Amino acid sequence: MIYELKDAPEIKINPGLVDKNEYNLVEFKGGSEPGVLQFTQLVQKSKDSDVYTISVTINNNEKAVEQQKVTQLTSRLIAAVIEDQRVN
Repeated sequence: MIYELKDAPEIKINPGLVDKNEYNLVEFKGGSEPGVLQFTQLVQKSKDSDVYTISVTINNNEKAVEQQKVTQLTSRLIAAVIEDQRVN
């Protein structure tokens, strides 16, 4: 669904967890509330490369979600997906 929204100005405001200058296409939608954290990141490294959507949702009704930890792990996941694309 985020791909269909790629031209919407609202989805372009925040580049999310990547440097938008390093990608051909970057879209991001995130959200949070107590006990919930959600990131959806769409990335395309170059015009001729595949488009990937990575979505992470964390729910914990017992305590606050550790946003920094989730952000770091999600950033590593995005980097791993893009790195794998370059290898293949």
